[in-house]
Amino acid sequence: MSDLYRTLRVSPRADQATIKAAYRRLARRVHPDVNPGSDATERMKSLNEAYAVLRDPGRRHAYDRERLRLVLSETAWSTPTPYPYAPAVWEEADEPISASTERWRIILRGLGTIITLIGIAILIWSTSPLALPRQAAERTGVLQSAAAQNR
Repeated sequence: MSDLYRTLRVSPRADQATIKAAYRRLARRVHPDVNPGSDATERMKSLNEAYAVLRDPGRRHAYDRERLRLVLSETAWSTPTPYPYAPAVWEEADEPISASTERWRIILRGLGTIITLIGIAILIWSTSPLALPRQAAERTGVLQSAAAQNR
């Protein structure tokens, strides 16, 4: 499944006006009548398919759900997906990414996953039933009074 947002060079958070403007700008640039070439027809077809899905709110919602499902099913070491904090229009979507940049993206994504998992573990531990009664007992002094009664 190709990334339709990347095809139109827009962010997943882009509104309908931004999507329409990006489509028109790219259609003028890659249209086979303006840009005769071997892949112009294919690029225009992919552009039309992307715009057809993203301009319809129902189809866009279904595409976003499927895209999210695929992103969540990837491992931390797979090929990175477009960043959620991307600008509204990606100007350099066709630029190739160097191998070292790709490696750093994968490493940073893995570190982000590890840090997130550590944060979740700390959150679960700090709110677990085993941790809360002891903390509450230490605050209220119940543990000291129970120790005094056992003497």
